[in-house]
Amino acid sequence: MVCVWAALLLLYIGGVTLTARGESLPSGKALSSAGSILLYLPIAGWIVGVVHLHAFRHVAGWLSIAFAFAFLAAMVHAMRLMKKDPPATIGPAVGWLLAAIPLIDALALSPLWPSAALALAMGLPLTRALQQHVAST
Repeated sequence: MVCVWAALLLLYIGGVTLTARGESLPSGKALSSAGSILLYLPIAGWIVGVVHLHAFRHVAGWLSIAFAFAFLAAMVHAMRLMKKDPPATIGPAVGWLLAAIPLIDALALSPLWPSAALALAMGLPLTRALQQHVAST
């Protein structure tokens, strides 16, 4: 299962990279359809993993759902930023996509180790706070 999550994270980073390339394009086209698919693969992996583990039978399953919604909220916010005024808004959108990486880790761990997943989920607000001082792109 670790290899599956590692592959999903790798593909997500590929989607972030494709998105970041839009910052340098004159047309400001932020996201290709391939990039968009890559960005949503972690949610697909989470759904398969949770169904496979029957994780909704205990509290960790509900915590996992909370992480999935947090990840989706970060993704939707980033997508809205990208469509607002590209290419100027692609940098901040990529910042949100990068900040969501700890949520992917939390999704992977939540059915099996909820306390570690909760600690990882704190990476999103920490990363966003640090991005106020250091540019993400």
